[in-house]
Amino acid sequence: MPNDAMQSNYQFLLDTFCKRIGYSFTQFKLLQEALTHRSHSAFHNERLEFLGDAVLNCAIAGLIL
Repeated sequence: MPNDAMQSNYQFLLDTFCKRIGYSFTQFKLLQEALTHRSHSAFHNERLEFLGDAVLNCAIAGLIL
């Protein structure tokens, strides 16, 4: 984030998101990484996206079999 005001707003939005879904993340940096597009930052969600796809594939395979 380029400045403190933007970081503060981003933090507020993440806090609001957590309240709406009713879950408190223990590793807040992972939430930030998961919600960051790879074109925006070097710390992006591609690794987590790959993991999520693998988990979904396993779950679907379990349902099919």
